[in-house]
Amino acid sequence: MNTVAVYYDNPYLKELDSTVIEVLDNALVLDRTIFYPEGGGQRGDCGFISTSRVTSTVHDSDGRILHLVDNPHAFSKGQKVHISVDWAQRYRLMKAHTAQHMISGILYHQERTGTVAIHLGDDFLTVETDSPSLSRDLLYRVEDSVNAAIASSRSVSSRILSHEDAERLNLRRPIKVSSDVRIVTIDGVDEIACGGLHVASTSEIGCVQYDCQEVLRGHVRTVWRYAEGAQSQRRMEHEALREAGALLSCPAEDIVRSVSSLIERENSLKSALREKDAMIASLMLAGGKKVFASPVEISSYQKLCSEDRTFFAAYEGPKGLSWLMSADEDTFKAFRIRFPQLGAKGGGRAFCWQGSAGCDMKTLLETAEEILA
Repeated sequence: MNTVAVYYDNPYLKELDSTVIEVLDNALVLDRTIFYPEGGGQRGDCGFISTSRVTSTVHDSDGRILHLVDNPHAFSKGQKVHISVDWAQRYRLMKAHTAQHMISGILYHQERTGTVAIHLGDDFLTVETDSPSLSRDLLYRVEDSVNAAIASSRSVSSRILSHEDAERLNLRRPIKVSSDVRIVTIDGVDEIACGGLHVASTSEIGCVQYDCQEVLRGHVRTVWRYAEGAQSQRRMEHEALREAGALLSCPAEDIVRSVSSLIERENSLKSALREKDAMIASLMLAGGKKVFASPVEISSYQKLCSEDRTFFAAYEGPKGLSWLMSADEDTFKAFRIRFPQLGAKGGGRAFCWQGSAGCDMKTLLETAEEILA
């Protein structure tokens, strides 16, 4: 006996009485269900069978709809049960799936860009295209067109056609099944073979928002926010801009310029500090000591290492004790033998060796003096 897919007849039905027809090791099979099994980029439904949590719904290799539960053996074949779907998740994914069709349809019909893969998430969805590059302006045009279609409350419907009749529609994507085909139509926007669930009207989506893109396998994958996720993202970005503007004492349109100016000043200060530290390092060496605690980070001594100079500098900073040695390879090997007792590690190449130590400054310097004596 096959499970009756009530979710196709009424995707808005949240609860249903059903009967257990099979009890498996990790799942139940019901005579009818409102739980959509994973497929077509849409996650399987969660919810409850009586008081037992359904963690997912899938098809098995025999085509059965499996309701995955933690305690299937608490049920028996023939038992009457009441099932309820996690409606918040289901409805969110129905909006996402419909929005994805609209994005892919408009990308194809308006911009001649095909879709090769999709992912539907709780807060965002992705559409991987067949294009190696897409401009931001193009994707904003698509966003505008999708939102205009959403606002105009286009109807969303489905029908079953024979494979032959479906092929005559010249759909934007090849049909993947060989049997009868379920065609989903968004009035004036898109028509595609799909086994997923969708809202009845585009107005239920609310809005979509282009977020970003990345190149994957030579294709541009676009990321979109939708419905409540788009609204939350827009509000978060607005608040972030408002707070950044307050910190920088400038309007939103000047934030990038202000931050760029701050970065320039920071880089200039870092450069000046590096020059100061390099001067201090040179003065430390000019003092004639071979082993010493440095007031500046050991990176300031790297350019001062040479065949003609033998010295050991140690610096204690927020991240602990670090050291640098200007010496030949044999001298460094003699120092490295002492690593275990110093809790030290490091390496480098002839005349410039550096690393860290886990001992105290006094022990480190005394050991270095023994080696360089």
